[in-house]
Amino acid sequence: MKKVIYIVLGFIVILAVFSGCISLPKTPKHLPNQFWDEEDYSQKIGEAIMDAIKEKDAQALMKLFSPAVGESVPTLSDQAEEFVDFFKGEIVSYDLEHLSATIHADQGIVHACSFARCYVITTESKYSFEFQTYYRYTDNSDMKGLYMLITMEDLELHGKGNREFPKYDDDNIIPGIIFVPYE
Repeated sequence: MKKVIYIVLGFIVILAVFSGCISLPKTPKHLPNQFWDEEDYSQKIGEAIMDAIKEKDAQALMKLFSPAVGESVPTLSDQAEEFVDFFKGEIVSYDLEHLSATIHADQGIVHACSFARCYVITTESKYSFEFQTYYRYTDNSDMKGLYMLITMEDLELHGKGNREFPKYDDDNIIPGIIFVPYE
């Protein structure tokens, strides 16, 4: 009887070892880590925006926008030219930070977007811009890419105090490039 119990216990231990309870498999490479995906995407887009500003390359900036935005915003080319020319002086430094990400999933359709902000210091002024990107949009691949870019110059330098970006949510986000005017 003892022999049967030892055999059954040994069999259970062997099953536990080979069933994955002790050694968990790694996430397959083709499945992105959900928690890092949006930060990586925001970082890449943010760096590409900064490269476009440094090079004054409106075409490079336009390529970051999703095809859907390119089609729905007829003035995107003009906006991109104005954006890269908006930053006066040489870039001294910039700080890019990931703000948040949202994922909407309904019946297998996933819309995943991220929000980020960048503070830019040039030899002439200070600037900040925020942007929204869609990094996953399963029912319309033309939505993947930069969706909205909003920028303003730091008005503290002009004696008008600090200003905040306008508050926005999913219902009032306008695609394209938005410039926050002086008050």
